[in-house]
Amino acid sequence: MVPNSPLSRRAVLGVGGTVAAGGLAGSVLATTGDAQSVQPGESTFSDWPLERYDPAGTGYNPDVSGPGESVQVKWRTELNDFRGGRASPILVDDTLYAVGAGVAALDARDGTVQYAVEGSYLSGPGVVPAEAYRSKTLVVAGSQGYVGLNSRGGATLLGRRFGFERWHQGGEPPSRFTIGALPTASPPVVADGVVYVADAVTDRLAALDPSSGRERWHTEVGHENASGQPGRPAVHDGTVYVGWWPQGAGAYDAQTGVQLWQQEVDGDIVFSPTAMDDRVLFPDPEGVTALDPADGSELWRFDHAGNVTDDGAVAVADGTLFVVSDTEDRSLHAVDVTTGEERWRVPDVAREATPVVADGVVYLAADGFDVVAVDAGDGTVHWRFETENGAGTPAVSDGVLFVSGGYESVYALEAGR
Repeated sequence: MVPNSPLSRRAVLGVGGTVAAGGLAGSVLATTGDAQSVQPGESTFSDWPLERYDPAGTGYNPDVSGPGESVQVKWRTELNDFRGGRASPILVDDTLYAVGAGVAALDARDGTVQYAVEGSYLSGPGVVPAEAYRSKTLVVAGSQGYVGLNSRGGATLLGRRFGFERWHQGGEPPSRFTIGALPTASPPVVADGVVYVADAVTDRLAALDPSSGRERWHTEVGHENASGQPGRPAVHDGTVYVGWWPQGAGAYDAQTGVQLWQQEVDGDIVFSPTAMDDRVLFPDPEGVTALDPADGSELWRFDHAGNVTDDGAVAVADGTLFVVSDTEDRSLHAVDVTTGEERWRVPDVAREATPVVADGVVYLAADGFDVVAVDAGDGTVHWRFETENGAGTPAVSDGVLFVSGGYESVYALEAGR
């Protein structure tokens, strides 16, 4: 279905509620001051523990809902010199973790800052229990490899911070200086108490211990052909799937790192996969390829004729995959996951965006500045919310959409009145 009158990019519309410029409620000004311990307690929100929700990268939690058909601001927190970029925040134990030019932990209920620490961090975070510590480990890509941090922020004494960084899993500095919004590296994936990382600088796929950062195994991906640069891995049913430049797709045993199969797919660049029981979806700039998880053979190919240049990952919910094409009309496509046939397409929605799904609604950042809600059944655009300095992939939990805005803002959006 293609609606006859797509909404204007700068319109802010809602059914039963309207968000107007300057109508921000619950704004909190925060600084990168002393850490406050995150106190455990009865959870208000369901966890959204990874970018794209789960290890498989589906971007879908069937047990939660978002704002739905209308929207308003629940709270907004500003963090000095944060530069949040496109990374998705994650939500664990009622604490929202966001990464930009530093790591920030916020109370998901009201946006209160629990701690904010400056640093050179280049990916979205992941949180994992660590046997050696009472608190969980927060894993994020650093300027030279991945680091494990104290999820509660450590402590400060005489202006100095102690007990924040637990381990550093060595890597190499990026080969080029990055200008613009951060983060830029592949986020970690946590599955069954193990941290899986795909380091695009060293072309290395590795499994790490969450307490020490010690490698359980590692392997190079695509490096023999002077290629590589793997994206976020997907982990499902004991297998790690990863795509790399230019056309590589592979499956690896999650326990040993032994390669199970390798395949070439269409498209100039292979983006981060999404894994399912009976197929693995590998997006690229011009479409999506479904491979058999048993041997990597192609099941079907969907071409949207786009030209996506960023990591155009997909979301999967209730038998439908959702993918954005960077065509002139900036379309969102809904595709039957079994057959690869398009169900509907709605133009003028977004470009360079990774969707997430909750309770029959697709949420995504459009052109980096608008957050858009689209009906998953027929493509109806419910609303657009404009952020001041950009937006990244959202996280969803129990009626609230959490968005790390570009630079200094983090938003919580709820249903409009």
